Amino acid sequence: VLTKGGHPFGAPIERETRILENKRTLQGLENMPEAAELIISMLNPEPALRPTAEDVLLHPLFWNASKRLLFLKDASDRLEIEKPNEPIVLAIEARAQLI
Repeated sequence: VLTKGGHPFGAPIERETRILENKRTLQGLENMPEAAELIISMLNPEPALRPTAEDVLLHPLFWNASKRLLFLKDASDRLEIEKPNEPIVLAIEARAQLI
């Protein structure tokens, strides 16, 4: 649905090989990082590392606007009290350049 019918492992003729090689493409999800992250985790070749159905339903992709806003507020408040060299601050600032 998110990729308008695109399969993460390509066309039917190449699909089985690409699945075995774990060569996926998430074309169409470039502007939806939450969806891409979730789908990548769901396609993990190691079943034990895939999220459970409950984990999937709790993923930020399914948060409503109010929950997203509350999360951003809480994260902002947390960053204000952290020291600039704390791992959480450094991780967020490193990804800020990507946005």
